[in-house]
Amino acid sequence: MNICKKRGCYQKQGILLGSLVLSVALSLSVNLSLKGWAQLKMNLNLQQALAIAARNNLRFKALQAELGISDADIVTARTRLNPSFLADNGVAEYTYRFGIEQTFELGGKRVRRTAVAQAEKRLVEEEIREGLLALYDHVRQTYTQLYYDQARYQTYQHFEETAEKLVEAANKRLESGQGNELDVMQTEIKLLSIKNNLLVEGRLIQEARNDLNFVLNLPLSTQHILEPPTIFPSLLLGNTATPLPSRDALAAMDLGTLISQALERHPALKAAEAKAAVLPEELRLSKAKRIPNLSVTVGPDTITEPTPTYSVFVIATMDLPVFNRQQGPIQRIQAETNQQALEVAFIKNRLKREVSNAYNAVMTHEEAVVRFETEILPLAKNLREKGLRYFETGDTSVLAALNAQEQYTEAVLGHLESLKELQNALNELEKALAAGV
Repeated sequence: MNICKKRGCYQKQGILLGSLVLSVALSLSVNLSLKGWAQLKMNLNLQQALAIAARNNLRFKALQAELGISDADIVTARTRLNPSFLADNGVAEYTYRFGIEQTFELGGKRVRRTAVAQAEKRLVEEEIREGLLALYDHVRQTYTQLYYDQARYQTYQHFEETAEKLVEAANKRLESGQGNELDVMQTEIKLLSIKNNLLVEGRLIQEARNDLNFVLNLPLSTQHILEPPTIFPSLLLGNTATPLPSRDALAAMDLGTLISQALERHPALKAAEAKAAVLPEELRLSKAKRIPNLSVTVGPDTITEPTPTYSVFVIATMDLPVFNRQQGPIQRIQAETNQQALEVAFIKNRLKREVSNAYNAVMTHEEAVVRFETEILPLAKNLREKGLRYFETGDTSVLAALNAQEQYTEAVLGHLESLKELQNALNELEKALAAGV
């Protein structure tokens, strides 16, 4: 009986000890997870993001891996044909032949194949530069979007703080018999709407963060403390002028000069020209294939009966180019050459349009930003301050103060939108000019 009691005690002690170990393990795992989460936070600026993307992005790394395929194609093109072993034995005739057959590629086919493979490698190199430019554009867009969404969230937070104070003040007025119940109810509805806006903005931030982490090939849980993009101010929005690009400097740069720069170095055009350069090499190879190859077989020829005879045989074979003279491949390459020339002309026209549109967009959105900062924001800020001050002194209703705060918030959001549009226009101009590659 005592043993059972002791055993029961031991079981209880074991349960307690197991619970203690489990709680400690859970505590450690939670702490480790929290530490792991903390380690995922990082300060980041746009240049660092571009560097991380160029180093980590899986799609770009897959594109770079094509260089290895091109190198292998060059090795394959330089490879000579293997010899063949021949055995022709007639047992009844007592004749035995053993030989080696070698095919010689005439007309410089091996040299032409190598030239095609090398031209295709140059095309891959330009396509990698084009992929890097597209990657940089993606990073700039996602980085800008995340910073913009975070700034909108902060703007709504400020609006929420003011609205909460107004609701509290309006309720106090109502309790003292000086307020209006309808005004209080409308203010509370507006506060709830702001909270819903914050929910939406929080979801947009998460999506933008996922997009940025995806393009950087970082864990989706990574949290970034972003430095402002090029034209976003570091201080609180609306309190400082945006460091805009020099309008005079842009105006001084002739649009034709910008277009010339794009046509001179843009990888999309270089890739199209590199693809066009492959076709003449393919045409030379197809013409070389019209020259037939020569196959030569050499070996001993032995007859054992009735009198042993030993000699050497030589056999030479060559195709006669009567029917197939590479007419189809040559005609196809000539058609592709014409098609690629049109493609090059199309890309030139497209680049001209992209540079022109991006340039005009920068000038237009810059003007909108200047108007926000010199006219709209100061006026909206003055309206907000007066609305709050008049409400505190009892000279206006809570709805008037709330409306003034709302108009100021809309002005700040409009300023943010204009900044994002200007930043995106600058991104598009950098993409059109192939900046950074």
